Amino acid sequence: MQLGYYHYYFKKLRTRNAPRVCHDIGAILSAYLNYEDVEWKQSLKSDDGETLLLMPTQENDVFMLVATRHQDIIKAISTQTMSCTDISERLEDGESAGFAAYFKTTTRAIALAATLRGPRTAALSRFINEILLRLGATDWKFHLKALGSSITLEQAQGLAHVASTKIKVGPQNGLFIKMKELFSVDCDDVGSFEIIMRGKKKRNLKDVFDELSTEAASDDLEKMTVRAKAHIDEALTDYYVEAEGRFSEDIGTGLEEQITKRISVRVAQQQRLPELIENAMEDAPYEQMEISQLDTLSDVNHWRNILHRDDADTASTDS
Repeated sequence: MQLGYYHYYFKKLRTRNAPRVCHDIGAILSAYLNYEDVEWKQSLKSDDGETLLLMPTQENDVFMLVATRHQDIIKAISTQTMSCTDISERLEDGESAGFAAYFKTTTRAIALAATLRGPRTAALSRFINEILLRLGATDWKFHLKALGSSITLEQAQGLAHVASTKIKVGPQNGLFIKMKELFSVDCDDVGSFEIIMRGKKKRNLKDVFDELSTEAASDDLEKMTVRAKAHIDEALTDYYVEAEGRFSEDIGTGLEEQITKRISVRVAQQQRLPELIENAMEDAPYEQMEISQLDTLSDVNHWRNILHRDDADTASTDS
């Protein structure tokens, strides 16, 4: 199983040029788990009609998302009657039982690993946005953005279009020595140089990047990132450039408790995560603000009040 990293944020609907807003999703998911109405939970569906079910795991802030049409599992889902391990065992009985993904949340990122045909980020986004809609947070939409991938220098120089690059070199790097000569000053106190190169709008910096990256590809290269397109018709993606492309997070397979433990450990050890998020947040304006509609979703009593009131209104209308 591959562990992918995603930055998440909220945007206000029906607002032109609305800034992105960061809001911790963990408390909202916890409120879902504490909400007792199993029938309501079973009503949340994926785009292709599968029931989406969220379950806790043994690891803090690591959740299991199940997409299934298996009626035995759907009927059995209950915080009192079925654990995450119970579902895992049933899913292993056969492909028809359903598919699962495991994900860990932080304040600004989600790390997700799915089985071969398990629910992906589209299902998770739909799941969360459906909750917002049904609980009255109709002004906001949840978004996920994939964080940078890792490629080799050779792969980076094979990219079709380069929009920008950031290169950080230490004193033993040839590019550092050239920068030192350029400034013609005593650089003994300088620990590194960071070079940021951005192209004019829609201009391709591929040729310049190829030359600069070749110059920097020696000892004491501390960091190289590139914002580019692998193919001209694709969207821009942030890439980390490494000697062997080591950023891939393969967590293997195993029992649910092994997988969730690995996810928790990998996220804690991922030193690049803050920088990956920072790079992702450079794409658009952000605003720091409290979102009252989302704050209330962290309180399970709000869920009870809203959803039970909806049930009461429906019953009144039917009568």
